[in-house]
Amino acid sequence: MKQTIGNVILSTVVFCVAGPPFGALAFGVWGVALQPSPEAFLGILWVLPFGYFVGLIPAALTGIGVGMVAPRLRNAVAFILASAMIGFLVAGGWAAWNGTGPTNWSGIANFAAMGGFAGLCSGGLVWPMLGRSRAVAA
Repeated sequence: MKQTIGNVILSTVVFCVAGPPFGALAFGVWGVALQPSPEAFLGILWVLPFGYFVGLIPAALTGIGVGMVAPRLRNAVAFILASAMIGFLVAGGWAAWNGTGPTNWSGIANFAAMGGFAGLCSGGLVWPMLGRSRAVAA
């Protein structure tokens, strides 16, 4: 129980710090892919801080969910894919539920994809940290 609470706190902190910029990066890269230009690359840097305004709460919810399933997943690939799936579901649900989110299905799907990418990347950051805490606790 104590280790589960530690996993939840660790994953929530990492997801809150790293998740929103990763989601914003996915948004920026998608924009560059649609209209490549030098200004679009600079636009990615401009978008990164705004990821916190849009994605902090979904990132925290994803971190809580990932921390709760972390003790059940012993494989890095399974953990990182579960992180991506939880990020996808939470971000999509947040966009569908939140009144300020997108109102069409394509916008919800885009927000969910950004959450999945952020979950994938943040899960990759969290896994080595959890591996060390498991080794110390064992």
